[in-house]
Amino acid sequence: MWNAALLVAAVVAAGGAAFGYGWVVVVAGAVACAAVGLHPVITDHAVPWLTRVLLRGGLVFVVLALAVDERPWERPAADALGVLVERAEDWRLFGYELCTALAMVVACVCFGEALRRVWRSDMRRHAAVMPAVVGFLLLLVVVVMVADSAWQSFVVPVQSLWPDDEVNYQSSRAVVSGALVAYGDPVGWNREGTAAVVALLGGAAQTVLACARLSTWRPAEPS
Repeated sequence: MWNAALLVAAVVAAGGAAFGYGWVVVVAGAVACAAVGLHPVITDHAVPWLTRVLLRGGLVFVVLALAVDERPWERPAADALGVLVERAEDWRLFGYELCTALAMVVACVCFGEALRRVWRSDMRRHAAVMPAVVGFLLLLVVVVMVADSAWQSFVVPVQSLWPDDEVNYQSSRAVVSGALVAYGDPVGWNREGTAAVVALLGGAAQTVLACARLSTWRPAEPS
């Protein structure tokens, strides 16, 4: 049941990201993270309490990152390019993107510490730990994407401070480019945003569930 709920919520979140429905992404992403956090693998009493706290804390920051990044309460209409440009020139965009990046970094710190705690030197565990490592690497890819988006939203308003006509022309092009990166291309579906949501939710789920399973692993008793 929990796996089915996770899968359905992740698919709905990806669909919301593809077509620009911010509330759908946030609500479905929160449901997916809740399904992971309440999964029987996590609620197993054999999982150390600190590992459980770290994993669930990371999930909370994943939801926070989704909410700040999507900002459905102020998302512009998909066909209003003028609104996109106006938002891209606003310094608040950089603040939002920076908060998203920081939330992702904190989530990765929580997941990374949980992964460190369950890691063992026994070679027989290395195959079992790979799912957690792969999920964690997916999260790092998302962090890089968010950091790049934050940098672009910072560069655009800085460039607009110069009064030179040529600079203003280049800045206006950068503004439009930054807006499309931040909010998605008004024409067609948002491929980058969809990939980021899939990598974020998939990586978080894989990391959390794999770490929880590893935390309850015990070496086989010698015969």
